[in-house]
Amino acid sequence: MNRPSSTRTTLFLMEIVISILLLALSGTVCVQMFVRAHLIARQSIQTNLGVLWTQNLAETFQNCDGDMDAIQSVFAEYAVRLRNETDDLDDPDTLILFLDEEGQLIHHPADDLSGLMASYELLLQIYHMPAETYYGPVDTGDAALLVQRGAHVTSATIALLNVEGDQIVFDDLDDVLTEDDERVIHLIVADTPIRSEDTHNG
Repeated sequence: MNRPSSTRTTLFLMEIVISILLLALSGTVCVQMFVRAHLIARQSIQTNLGVLWTQNLAETFQNCDGDMDAIQSVFAEYAVRLRNETDDLDDPDTLILFLDEEGQLIHHPADDLSGLMASYELLLQIYHMPAETYYGPVDTGDAALLVQRGAHVTSATIALLNVEGDQIVFDDLDDVLTEDDERVIHLIVADTPIRSEDTHNG
């Protein structure tokens, strides 16, 4: 007599269990989608910051004709400079700007680097070399003319790096930055010719 009622109760419980499982599965999918959307939005913000700041610094580099002293003066209240005291072309002159999580420059970072908590570092590495070394064998165009004249070139590598509160160890800057570096958000290379008599002397 009670068997049909028991069967209906069992089916009802099974439906509830299945509904709960489907709800949990849907919730998991939604959470994953929200997390992925958040990561994509964050990457987009970082990429935009990278493009904005590297282009800004590249324009400053060009406007100052690659003169690191002039570039440093533009960012005097924000910059830390690591000077190249040698004639080694592989040893760059480096300028570092620190940015907070909003992408704003951090004021007077040199006052206390040990306690500095930056989210990003904007690096400018300048190299000085003969045009022939920089451009290689060329037969036509402005590069060939520079090579023929024995001119020198100031080359700049400009990159925005994600450091998330942990500054780059300055010794690491001896390595040439590339886009393959997992810390690099955006990287560009710029150059400007200089007269042979303006060659970098260390």
